[in-house]
Amino acid sequence: MPCFKPALSFKFQDIARYRFSVLRMEAPYLLVEAYFLSSQEDFQTMIYGFKLATDVTDLRVIGMLKEVEEEVTRKVKGTRVRSGEKRSPEVEQEHELAVALQARIKFFRVFIMALLAFSKKELKAGVEEAKKLIHQALDLLPVIRNSIQLGIEPETQTRENTHPKAPDFPLLMGFEPLVNQRLLPPTFPRYAKIVGRDQAVDYFDALLKRLLSVCDVIHIVGFHFIIDFVSQFSRKCPCVLSRSILQLVILPHNNRKVFGVELVQDILRDAVRSFVLPPAVAARSPLYNNPAVKEMVDALLLHGVRPMSNFLQTFGHNRARQRDKLSQLLEEMANLQDEAEKVDANLHGLMVISEPRRPYKACFGSWVMYHTLRAMMAYILLGFELELYAVHEYHYIYWYLADFLLAWYISTLTRADNMLQEHEAAYMDIPGKGRSNKKKIKKKKVRPLEVELLLSQGLQTLCLGFYKAANGFMLEGKIQRPAREFDSEHVRFEHRFAAFNCIITPPLVQYDQYYQICDLKLFENQPNRATDIYFTAHNLFMKALVIFEKITNSSSED
Repeated sequence: MPCFKPALSFKFQDIARYRFSVLRMEAPYLLVEAYFLSSQEDFQTMIYGFKLATDVTDLRVIGMLKEVEEEVTRKVKGTRVRSGEKRSPEVEQEHELAVALQARIKFFRVFIMALLAFSKKELKAGVEEAKKLIHQALDLLPVIRNSIQLGIEPETQTRENTHPKAPDFPLLMGFEPLVNQRLLPPTFPRYAKIVGRDQAVDYFDALLKRLLSVCDVIHIVGFHFIIDFVSQFSRKCPCVLSRSILQLVILPHNNRKVFGVELVQDILRDAVRSFVLPPAVAARSPLYNNPAVKEMVDALLLHGVRPMSNFLQTFGHNRARQRDKLSQLLEEMANLQDEAEKVDANLHGLMVISEPRRPYKACFGSWVMYHTLRAMMAYILLGFELELYAVHEYHYIYWYLADFLLAWYISTLTRADNMLQEHEAAYMDIPGKGRSNKKKIKKKKVRPLEVELLLSQGLQTLCLGFYKAANGFMLEGKIQRPAREFDSEHVRFEHRFAAFNCIITPPLVQYDQYYQICDLKLFENQPNRATDIYFTAHNLFMKALVIFEKITNSSSED
């Protein structure tokens, strides 16, 4: 960027217009910077005083690119073959170059317009516009890919003038990749390599397809489903730009409303209503019109805006940074848990007065517990993905996940499912009976939490199978343990789960409790004990398979 001279010094106006467009490619930089999702390892936010043509508006830049594109289009039409006319090889080559240049200029313009469309005030209209522009850009990529060979080739670096090697950066006229090397901050050395042109086209193809999937999020209804979408999107390890745009679409930085139209506390209210339908938010409940109840619930939901928004934003970071953010998020969730318990206690007292025959259950506490457990399980599972655990640690990691976290998670889902059915029967409108005496075929109603409950049960069974298998491997010596004088399982256990110290419910499991249940020394002298453990693990794996197949079959029938 600093190698560009002022635009007035250019004789060729097309180059000047293109120069402005390159400088105005700060749009991705601004999108990334707005949500602080970048880390030092995947994005450099400093621009070191580079002037990015801020005096030129985005609309003017798009107009400049359109002018360049029209001029190149005239060149394409002027060199196009006409019926009954033969072209010279020079004219044919000029036509191919013009077509290739036209595709690149148009792609550049459409790509910038798509990025800018995500930032429009009318978010849903902007996303639909961006979707159309992304499809246009994808249609241009085959033309760009097929014309790569028409460009000039970089010089090949040589080692000792004898052995050619692939260059780390292309040596092209007018391009100096190391011009700002002295301006970079003092950090540890990194291997930087500019990818080839084929790889660059592949990257843009993958990026545009990721942005297309981002556009689908505006059709999702419900806070829980939005979190599921963001979590699934994050598992594909997308780039920082697509992660930032996803956050921009869900919570625009200019108004902090979900999809730019609904307050976060309102969508949280709907999420609680769909999860357990508390009497405090049920229209037919006597607590619904109580001003004190409304004030307590509003205060709780307002207090939950920050941790729940941070929960969404956590999945916008790269996978390594997510784990750090989840440990920080758990502290906020602990405070929200305390607030929810106080609200439930106050609502219980009011419920005894208004509906003494109907006991009040911890509705808001169950909802906060559900998200707390999700964050705790995500923290543990990310450790496997990032390969943070040694093999000799697998047994207590899987035990903690299966016997503790997933057990609490299944209990919370079961309790929420029962509360939801009970409250729906008490507070939802019952449809009137029709006059027709014809018997109608009733389709079995799928409960909202049924699939998630089955999925968590299958995951728990699978983790128990892994735990048993790891124990069998350790009994037979197939997993090498560290030397005792240099190792302490107690210290390792506490270190792995130290992030859960701030959570009161569920309480942190102490190592002594685990040791009393799972000490392998109790089974070392028993004959065929490892074989029995392997058989138990096999049965657990088969049981998990049956559960997952049940989920697959039910989803295919729907």
